[in-house]
Amino acid sequence: MAFIHPFEGYLLAAERAGAVVAPLYDSLTADERRRYADAHPDNYLNAMRTAEELASDPASDLPALLDRNASYVRRCIDDGTFLAQPPCVFVYRLACPGHVQHGVVAEMPIGAYLDGRIKRHELTRVAREDALAGYIDHVRAASSPVCLAYRADDGIRERVDAATRSRAGLSHTSADGVEHDVWMLDGADASALIAAFDRVSTAYLTDGHHRCAAMARFSAFGAGARLLVALFPDDELRILPYHRVVSDLGSHTAESFIARLAEDFTVERLPDGEPDAARPRARGECAVHVDGGWFRFRLAGGEASGPDPVAALDTAMLQAQVLGPVFGITDPRGDERLGYVDGAGGLGALENACRGQWRAAFALYPTSMGELVAVADAGAVMPPKSTWFDPKPRSGFFLHDPLRLYER
Repeated sequence: MAFIHPFEGYLLAAERAGAVVAPLYDSLTADERRRYADAHPDNYLNAMRTAEELASDPASDLPALLDRNASYVRRCIDDGTFLAQPPCVFVYRLACPGHVQHGVVAEMPIGAYLDGRIKRHELTRVAREDALAGYIDHVRAASSPVCLAYRADDGIRERVDAATRSRAGLSHTSADGVEHDVWMLDGADASALIAAFDRVSTAYLTDGHHRCAAMARFSAFGAGARLLVALFPDDELRILPYHRVVSDLGSHTAESFIARLAEDFTVERLPDGEPDAARPRARGECAVHVDGGWFRFRLAGGEASGPDPVAALDTAMLQAQVLGPVFGITDPRGDERLGYVDGAGGLGALENACRGQWRAAFALYPTSMGELVAVADAGAVMPPKSTWFDPKPRSGFFLHDPLRLYER
């Protein structure tokens, strides 16, 4: 069974990239997405409107919102914003200062998720699955690739490198400075790259757990539904930390909180005005910002992995050793006192968070690709928000019907 299949769908017209390619979806609140889409009617965010926006638009209802999404997609196909492609695969390069990664965009049957060739490491929420399944069924369009990691392969890399020696057919630099370049391969070149992936037996989900779970809803009568995927070699991916913030210190003052930490850990006060000095330097090291100052300490057990790949994660150790016993935060998925800040903004973003609604911020060392693989191979689940892959593919480059084969 082929590991990947040709892409059959549409590619964004190169001259339309500036207007259509969406900003990073997860970096915006629902209200920010609504306002951005309203202000940029050609942007692909207008195909991604969600029920979260209904509170801001009480005259709408969900079917009307989904109709609006579908109308945007149909308009973009009819007016040539998206152009039909022959069966093909794409090489998709993302570059930002100090980092480059090369993905292959193709299709995979949902059966690869159901039979375990696509391995997961996160739990999904039923309500989110429901919303995405309704969107897929109604809009019949996917533009946000499910992102997968595979063990780097020299044969695949040689073919990807060969493709990128020519000029990209589509190039765009997003507002955050990430360069996006796309090459299309069809015919024998596409077949050779697809065949090279037959040596890959397993891929690891890095982004798209809910999309996969939602697509699995359409597998009752077979596995014909297709995922739009972007596959990246594991040695090119960059994982940034996912930090934690808390809205209150419980019964503690800042002073008594640090004193409580010092009962279990060696706590070091760091120089003021130098947030980069607080950046964790190794697994198990953690820093906390509270009351304007930074303090460093080392989590117990962080020096080496234990037999449980989840318990050995820094995110799990912080939860077990600090967030639970000190603050009484026992449900990291549902406790509203706990928040998350991705590592893209550096430690300055944590200081800013503490100037707003958050009382303290914990800076963590990033989870490694090896740790993710160990958890997924064990069939286990990471704590929420354990990884932030950067840079991320954007919506608006590719377009396909994920149910195209399902109804045959």
